[in-house]
Amino acid sequence: MIVSRIVLLFVLGIAVITDVRSGKIKNWLTLPAILLGPIVHLIEGGPKAALSSLEAIGVMILVCVVLVALRIFGGGDIKLLVAVGSLAGMSLVKDSLLYTAVAGGVLAIVYMFIRRRAASVAKQMAQDALFYVAFKVKPIKGSGSGIKIPYSIAIAAGTIAAMILPA
Repeated sequence: MIVSRIVLLFVLGIAVITDVRSGKIKNWLTLPAILLGPIVHLIEGGPKAALSSLEAIGVMILVCVVLVALRIFGGGDIKLLVAVGSLAGMSLVKDSLLYTAVAGGVLAIVYMFIRRRAASVAKQMAQDALFYVAFKVKPIKGSGSGIKIPYSIAIAAGTIAAMILPA
């Protein structure tokens, strides 16, 4: 599975660069990566490996449906996660998602401190929680931090961690 991992690292690197520079993860990067995963896995490991890639695509799509419904991710992030599933296969999906979530939390905290918004975001979250508990009033949409985070960094860090760290 060496070729699929090399391609995955290349895709992650380009995604981070384009996301940090332009705030977008391009379709010309993610869509071919999604299509290439099962083919590379078929060549490297046969039909069983190709099936693992297809299963991983399905799992990532299901996860992404939830993330889109909650308005957590943008379209480029979604396609990058599906590309990760396609190129990584089922063996890395669970760990990749777990490490990506942790890296995303750390990244969000770092971004808030860099932008000096941590205190105001914490205050807003506390107010939202208080109003919800006391009055069952849901927070007003748009009351979040308003900080756009290049989440490709977290996806790349989480996926690389899944490749390196033992399961």
